[in-house]
Amino acid sequence: MKWQVSEFSKHTGVSVRTLHHYDSIGLLRASERQANGFRIYTKKDHNTLQQILALKFLGFPLSAIKNLLGDKLSVTETFTIRKEVLFEKIKDDNFASKILENIEVVIEKIPLQNLLKVIMAYHRLHQIEKMNMSDGVNIITTKLYYKLTIILQNTPSHSTETFLTSIEKISEEIELLATYSADE
Repeated sequence: MKWQVSEFSKHTGVSVRTLHHYDSIGLLRASERQANGFRIYTKKDHNTLQQILALKFLGFPLSAIKNLLGDKLSVTETFTIRKEVLFEKIKDDNFASKILENIEVVIEKIPLQNLLKVIMAYHRLHQIEKMNMSDGVNIITTKLYYKLTIILQNTPSHSTETFLTSIEKISEEIELLATYSADE
């Protein structure tokens, strides 16, 4: 079976623009070209596209897919690395979800700029946690997470000024921890 690009697009559910992009980067070139320059896709191209889509589903970037399909990368090593990246992303997504749960309680009571300060503090703590896994740093990080959560829970009973002062103090503590953990 053979398809022109628009037919192939309809058959596979992949846009013409995407197919042209894959062609331009050398990921999926049509097996044939007509005299007028039109691309003609074959069953082999269809199979290659299905492999590309399967790897994209697993989150592989196009450059890695191109190298994998071109036998330029070790399949085992590439899949292992991708798995680790996905697990790390899951951890980050879970962490972001917990931050949103904490903020949800006070979201209507705090202006966006102040919420962003809280989110930045949580994010900075998360960065430190990922950089350094020593017991001392982990204990301090856990305490700072707890302090941030307590600040958020007590926000309704405090003034905006008290809230901001608390966030500034904890942000300073986080930066001290960052300096300490970088030296460790």
